[in-house]
Amino acid sequence: MGTKTYVYLAVFDFGDDPEVVSAMMGMEPTKAWVKGEHYVTASPDARRTHSRWTVDSGLDQTEPLEAHLSALLTKIEPRHAVIQQVAQRFPAHIGVAQYLHEVNPQFELEADILRRFASLGLPISFDQYCLQKDEGS
Repeated sequence: MGTKTYVYLAVFDFGDDPEVVSAMMGMEPTKAWVKGEHYVTASPDARRTHSRWTVDSGLDQTEPLEAHLSALLTKIEPRHAVIQQVAQRFPAHIGVAQYLHEVNPQFELEADILRRFASLGLPISFDQYCLQKDEGS
């Protein structure tokens, strides 16, 4: 069981039409949903608690973190100015989610990757889930 990694740009609270963000960004999302939308088949009462528009790295979840970060930058850096406009209008961040099968994981980010993300002016949110060997496979 290896690490599963997801890296994405997320925009929140844009109302009930994800096309607002798509039009500003000049690209379609990888995923988008609106607050109140049903989302879990097993629980008919489950509803989204917020609106969210995301573009992810496009890589397989088994690829290393640095590869995901680099791939996302390749997608979004050309839209640097637009991302800043979107972030002035709506809450936005870079998200990193990792599902690990290690007790004490660590990672290192190259200085160039950090500089490139910093120039976007967005916070980066890390969610790391340390799973037992038989969880999350």
